[in-house]
Amino acid sequence: MGLVFALATVILAAPPFMLSKGTFVGVFTSDGKQISFPAPTGERWVSYEQVQRELLFRGWKPPLTTSQMAELAKGLEADFAVDVLIATLKVGKKWQALVAMRVVSAQLGEIVHLAQTKTEVSNPEALQQVVEQILPALLVKLPSQVPLATVQLCESKKRVHLTAANGKWGKGVNLLFFRTSGAQITILGKGRVVSASLVPGGNRWILEADLLGSEISLRSGDKAVQIFGMPKPFARWQ
Repeated sequence: MGLVFALATVILAAPPFMLSKGTFVGVFTSDGKQISFPAPTGERWVSYEQVQRELLFRGWKPPLTTSQMAELAKGLEADFAVDVLIATLKVGKKWQALVAMRVVSAQLGEIVHLAQTKTEVSNPEALQQVVEQILPALLVKLPSQVPLATVQLCESKKRVHLTAANGKWGKGVNLLFFRTSGAQITILGKGRVVSASLVPGGNRWILEADLLGSEISLRSGDKAVQIFGMPKPFARWQ
């Protein structure tokens, strides 16, 4: 109990990781066909024309892998890249459309936000209508920041304790650890949350995580962000 109290009071959790400027890659089916949808516009977005020019310059045909999306965003001096993938699934005698919107961090090279939704469809080929109905709401909910956790204590080579002051955390959440020095970010490795407790009376989390890999060296003050894997129908673009 004393350990938990110390973790809750010694170091404040990290400020959120900002997602200010983005690139929209497009909307695609699970077999890679593009679905027409107007790209979002405004100060937050790199113009769709610039995105298309960058893809042409690199010789890339979307859908892209996660690492390609990160490189694309970097090349366009953006913080993140977004795409939307859609698949139809047979559930009993009915059809469902699975829609997944992933947000890839340019600096971290990982999926830092993944929004998924399912909806029943009468015609498995009518995906254009599904996109027009669902995607605007997903884009409205696109986060402007990603919650971070801060390493407080390394219990052993495999177990660390962290705190977080925002977001939703739970057992089984995958983590990417990194270290910041000014504007420079160093990727340290990955882990998985094994215990998550919300401190009563606020949005303050006490976390324990196991490190995945023997070569990870962490210290107090290092940061961690939640990362996500693509749903099975879209795994080829992970």
